[in-house]
Amino acid sequence: MKKLLNGIYRNQARIYRGFLFLSSVSLIVYLIPKGGKFKYEFEQGRPWQYETLVAPFDFAIEKTEEEVTEEIRVLREQAPQYYDYDETLVTGARERLTQKLPVFFNDSSGIDTARIRRVSNKFLDDIYRFGVMPGSKDSWADTRPILLIRGKETEEVPKDSFMFISSLGDRLRKELSGTELELYESTYFNLFFETIRPNVVLNEKFSEDELQRQLDQVTYTRGSVLKGVRIIARGEVVEGEKYRILRSLEKEYQSQLWSESNYNWIMFGYATLVVLSLMMLFLFLKKYRPLVYEN
Repeated sequence: MKKLLNGIYRNQARIYRGFLFLSSVSLIVYLIPKGGKFKYEFEQGRPWQYETLVAPFDFAIEKTEEEVTEEIRVLREQAPQYYDYDETLVTGARERLTQKLPVFFNDSSGIDTARIRRVSNKFLDDIYRFGVMPGSKDSWADTRPILLIRGKETEEVPKDSFMFISSLGDRLRKELSGTELELYESTYFNLFFETIRPNVVLNEKFSEDELQRQLDQVTYTRGSVLKGVRIIARGEVVEGEKYRILRSLEKEYQSQLWSESNYNWIMFGYATLVVLSLMMLFLFLKKYRPLVYEN
């Protein structure tokens, strides 16, 4: 250990110069721009000043940022919303109806309880056919498609098919209108407001996962240009589709130059050039400026 420390102490100047050399090489290589340069310069709305340009290879045409943003906006507005249909709440409503019917309608009053029971069960089946939602239909401004998950099956259901809890009174009044049971409208109201529970709820996780799946499928290119196809001729104005194609070609050229297979070789070449340049500088200082080299 002592010999090692003595060796480091005797050669600390050389070690320092070596460290300085390697640090300089690393810093310079790190700061070198890491991008290919397109050999043509162009501006939107200006004439093309070079010879006729043809596609040197096949490449895709990139969408503009506005096009991608609009596509994502449309997806968010049209992405379906998934709702769970809770069958256990329907079973609970049937049980409550069976228990409460004798309380609200009893045989001593001379009412045809068998018919009351049939009408009540039919009404319950109708409103739970697609499910009952909380709130009111008027306050629901969401226009996205609704997919109802019932067990292992999923089906698209129009918003008007659902029963909203705030519309229960109107639906019941319409059901009883014109029949002799209309006399018991208020009793029916009390019965069903104690019986019915909303059983359709938004499945936020499933809906978000589906939206994310669709967003992941958004492509950032549209169409392609084949090798040898003319892109623009001398004197043509760089605008519209021609400008987008030129921008796509410029980005594709840079990405091909700095592909993963080329990256290591390019960095090796940069490092070699920097090492040779700094080595010549060090050798010059050692031979012609020894005081500077030693300091």
